Amino acid sequence: EPEVSTSSLMAHCALALSQTLFGIGSVIGKVGLGGTNPLLFALLRGAGATAVLLTLNALPLPAAWRGAGEAHRRDVKPGSREINHGSSTTERRLPLTSHEAFLFLACGTCLVFSQAGFLVGVKLSSGVLGSAWQPSQALMTYALALVLRWERFSWLGLSGILLGTAGAIFMVTWRQQVLDKGGQLLLANSLFFINCLATSGYVLFAKVALRRYDSLTVTAFANAAASLLVAAVAFPLSKSCSALHFVCPQSITEMQWRCGDYVVSCSPWGLPQHALGPLAYMVFGQSVACYFLMTWATGQTRASNILVYSALNPAAAAALTALLVNSNHFVYLQQMPITNSLGTLAILGGLALVLIDDHSQALMPALPTPAPLGSSRAKKKLSDPEITLPF
Repeated sequence: EPEVSTSSLMAHCALALSQTLFGIGSVIGKVGLGGTNPLLFALLRGAGATAVLLTLNALPLPAAWRGAGEAHRRDVKPGSREINHGSSTTERRLPLTSHEAFLFLACGTCLVFSQAGFLVGVKLSSGVLGSAWQPSQALMTYALALVLRWERFSWLGLSGILLGTAGAIFMVTWRQQVLDKGGQLLLANSLFFINCLATSGYVLFAKVALRRYDSLTVTAFANAAASLLVAAVAFPLSKSCSALHFVCPQSITEMQWRCGDYVVSCSPWGLPQHALGPLAYMVFGQSVACYFLMTWATGQTRASNILVYSALNPAAAAALTALLVNSNHFVYLQQMPITNSLGTLAILGGLALVLIDDHSQALMPALPTPAPLGSSRAKKKLSDPEITLPF
């Protein structure tokens, strides 16, 4: 149907835009994290994004603005608590059932590990390295979707993901330093792995939540849960000098602070003036705009498609880094050689294969969708061929 094709095309455009903005944010975040406690940065980012999203969620916005799309129009019966797509607003979304509360807590937990792993990893290394890890999200999501039987295996789709990932890896590793003394870079890579795995988890949990709630509500509630969890961790850890030394190790390129027996590269509660702009971008550009776009697209297309555009992440980061360094600003940023940009050809080739595979999959009979929360089908055993998550 033309409407479905248009919706799918818009979803792909939203995913491409969100991953490009994520790539830009990895570089901007590195600038803002200089001399900044990443735990404090994450706390302020989450609080700001939650305030904005909950405010928007409370407004009587039209259903289209809230991200009520094709995935929500199916199986909505009169009198149900699901979204009313025929009116200009949505129906009551509170109180939450125990299943729904658990689901939003799971989404929030994934956001915490995703954002904390990324911010601390960037603090310990570079935004370019952080963006290089992002294409692995597509492989992780694809593997989990196959295990949950949400998708059919496709050599074409897998080849596209692998080709795009190979291009991204080439961009950021060719003639680049990948090891360091003291293992700081190894720790950063471990944190980026957690970041990517948690992002995949968020997509899968959000896809189930979107069976009952619109995209804005899912994004707002997930960020609210994440903010509470970050606050519970950031406050005690920022008071610990050993923890502060872990996330802000001594650096010759940043101002030094004395904390007990440690020398650290950030103040526990101080926010430098140069971090205000990057913080604003992280709040509005990433936590609000990017996550809303990604969550909305989650309800419009297959799970493996959600993060396949993460191959654009390192391309955007590399382009912005080159622009900043060549303009004689932020010369301390890690820049990659021009030859590394050839990796974009593999990225574009991989995306083309994924789009072709997506069109082929759309012509096949649909697989069972994630079960609505609280439904009798959702309470079946995981071994049931129709079920996906044991809620």
